[in-house]
Amino acid sequence: MSGLDLITLGGSSGNRLLTEAQLARSGIDVRTKFVVEYHSSAIGLASEGLGVAILVASIVENLRPDLAQIPLVDPVIDRPVSVIRRRGETLTPAAQALYNLIARDLGPLGPGP
Repeated sequence: MSGLDLITLGGSSGNRLLTEAQLARSGIDVRTKFVVEYHSSAIGLASEGLGVAILVASIVENLRPDLAQIPLVDPVIDRPVSVIRRRGETLTPAAQALYNLIARDLGPLGPGP
C-alpha cells in the first residue's frame, strides 16, 4: 500500500484515525488524496480509479462488481466495539441469546443488568 493514493473518511470517523495510526506504526507510507464524509463517496472515487479506500468489512459486503475487496492482513486493523443495553431491563429472549453468545465468545461484558 505504500505510495498508493488513499481515500479516507472525514474527521468524524474514528476509523480514519485508527487506520492511519496502524499503517504508520507498520511503516506504511500513505498519501491521503481525498477525504470524504460518506462511505458511498469513498466507493465511488475508488470505482473511478482515483485511489484506494480502506473501509470496514460490513460496508463492502455487497461490493459493486467493478471493484475488488482485498482483506488487510499486514497490518491487521482491529477496532474495539461495545455492547450497550439498558440497565435494569429484561432483554427479549432473542436479544438475551445474542448477549450470552457475545459474552461467551468475547468474555465478560462489564456490569450486567
